[in-house]
Amino acid sequence: FSAMRKNCILAIVAFAGILGPLTSTVFLPAIRDLQRDLHTTLTIVNLCISLFVLFMCTSPFVWAPLSEMIGRKPIFLISTALFTGASAGCALSPSAGLFVPMRVLQAIGSASGQVVGAGVIADIFEAKERGTRMGIFFMGPLLGPVLGPFVGGFITQNLGWRWVFWIPCILGGSVLLSILLLLPETLPSPKPLGPFNPLTPLRFFKDPNVSLMVIYPGVTYGLMYFLLTNYSPTISRTYGWNTSQTGVSFLAGGIGNILGTFVGGWLADWGRSRALRKSEGSATPEMRLTAFWIGALLMPIGFIIFGWTLQAKTHFAIPLIGYFIEGFGQLMGFSITNTYFVDAYATKAASVIGTATFVRGIMGMITPLFAVQMQAALDIGWTYTILAIISLLCAIPVFIVKRWGVVWRQ
Repeated sequence: FSAMRKNCILAIVAFAGILGPLTSTVFLPAIRDLQRDLHTTLTIVNLCISLFVLFMCTSPFVWAPLSEMIGRKPIFLISTALFTGASAGCALSPSAGLFVPMRVLQAIGSASGQVVGAGVIADIFEAKERGTRMGIFFMGPLLGPVLGPFVGGFITQNLGWRWVFWIPCILGGSVLLSILLLLPETLPSPKPLGPFNPLTPLRFFKDPNVSLMVIYPGVTYGLMYFLLTNYSPTISRTYGWNTSQTGVSFLAGGIGNILGTFVGGWLADWGRSRALRKSEGSATPEMRLTAFWIGALLMPIGFIIFGWTLQAKTHFAIPLIGYFIEGFGQLMGFSITNTYFVDAYATKAASVIGTATFVRGIMGMITPLFAVQMQAALDIGWTYTILAIISLLCAIPVFIVKRWGVVWRQ
């Protein structure tokens, strides 16, 4: 493929990758309206959040191996069509009895974007340029949960909660059309159809490189959902902000995420190039991890600044700076670790990313269950100090892989 064609493919799969994460949180500002109009309980509405994350993180076990058997494009077409139809179903739901299963189907359809998209990048980009491209690709999936409440608040306030699902339906239709007309099949040699086992990606947990490397992106993703669960009520109560002001403040973390993905991808490529020069042309995927320590250090620093300055009720700019630093550090480290997965397991990139997505999803589902209670018991400062310590500890396995990963893969 030409450079222009590759960038066009990258844009399509990145757009597809943002659908699920964005939709996972976009309806949070509309929870009360949705509860009222569907004549249901808050418990049922909140159940939709956990169910969405659960199915979004387990469905890659189906999409990833299938994409390696029958090709990337057919899976993208099937899953995106399912997402688009289910989004329309959510928007039209007259009751919770229809809304809940439509929400589950929406999650299943959206789940292919991240894992199959990562496989596409492994198919078309050479190792020397994958870091930057992976950073661009994962910017969408990881920005989604942060920008979702901001976008959802604006839509709900101006158009009503049903448009929170009509707009993803329109976006899904646009992606579907782009895939149909512009996305070529990128898998060089699909496997012959044979026995299909959706649990195949779980075998990668037996690989010490994978089982250790998934810890950092998985745990930090859970910490991000912990922060998102408490963010709106805490910061609005502290500074007396309305829904719109609180929504705009999410951009601090979002901008940090954007810059972190670009810088992380660039540093992954830089680390590989630097190591290549030193080793006179011999490259290993572990070389990508050279600059990982920067993101691993910035994330806990951001947590501590955010927590203690918010508790002290300083000028709002200071905790938002902490939020920016946390988002920057997390996405920098995340971009580097995902580039490592694609480099080390190029032919199985979709399945390995599916394994990592599963761990992220489980952590993203669990942490909101105790986030409010933990912050209430410990206060804001100590809560985010503990999160900072956890983020530092879960970075240790990455350094272990950097040291021993080559030996284990051999």
